[in-house]
Amino acid sequence: MAVTTDTGKPESIAKPNVEKPDGTSGTVEVTWTQTWDRDNRNLTYEVILDAETVVHSVEAGSRFWDLRTMTYTDTGLAPGTVHTYSIRAVDPFGNGNWSAQSDPVSG
Repeated sequence: MAVTTDTGKPESIAKPNVEKPDGTSGTVEVTWTQTWDRDNRNLTYEVILDAETVVHSVEAGSRFWDLRTMTYTDTGLAPGTVHTYSIRAVDPFGNGNWSAQSDPVSG
């Protein structure tokens, strides 16, 4: 039986961690832990730069008992510029939940 209605958005998602890899310039590594949704196994995760630009999107299956760490490496940033990142988890019906913004990090 196909699901045609949705009971709500994904659960809360934690603030992402951001780090500048040693010896790099213009590169930031963003990591976060998956969240889950009561009625949708697959969620799309959007990595959002400076609260406005989606720089990466990936779909992943998640279950509340098996939440994994996900990673995105943002390259090509202007050296010395400061950025924040947030994550938005969206279910197939368009319901989403946002993380808090990361601590600022220098590209």
